Amino acid sequence: MKKFSISLILMSLVILASSVSAQNTSRIQKLLSKLKVGEWVKVEGIPQKNFTVLLREIEMIYGEVEDDDWEISGRISSLNPEKKLMYVLNLPVKIDENMEYDDDYEVIKSFSDIKPGLFVELEGIYLKDGIFLATEIGTADEKAQRLNKIEWTGKVQAVDPTARTITILGHTFVFTNTTKIKSLIQD
Repeated sequence: MKKFSISLILMSLVILASSVSAQNTSRIQKLLSKLKVGEWVKVEGIPQKNFTVLLREIEMIYGEVEDDDWEISGRISSLNPEKKLMYVLNLPVKIDENMEYDDDYEVIKSFSDIKPGLFVELEGIYLKDGIFLATEIGTADEKAQRLNKIEWTGKVQAVDPTARTITILGHTFVFTNTTKIKSLIQD
């Protein structure tokens, strides 16, 4: 009798998980059919070796958003000190001459403190030439330092419902069956 009950419970859980996954897939397809180039989103995901990002979460941002509201956080993959240029994933980040070093953890006090492998939080402007011009930099807490994820806030550049992808800051974000969809109303 116990084996039958446990099997029935496990089978019910599998069916429930499949139903939830199907509902989420439907929500993702609906979002992709309505999402427009130029809309603001905040995304979180796991970078892949080919520079795509598996999308864990997407938030739609509604309301007034300024052109300098772009934000990125992630690990510095490489650095060119001579050009004051660094890369987060494959995104070139140029340091503004008036860079504000706003680091609650006091790891970064000047450009010389910036190193590959460091997890940074940046605010700035995404330029037409594909470079992110950083106007403010800081580091994240220890938990964020340990995680291999990125969080970016910016405008959608492309939507491909068939491939289940969007492009932000020149990078492809891939929806999975577990991608969470949220909306954020901004004042």
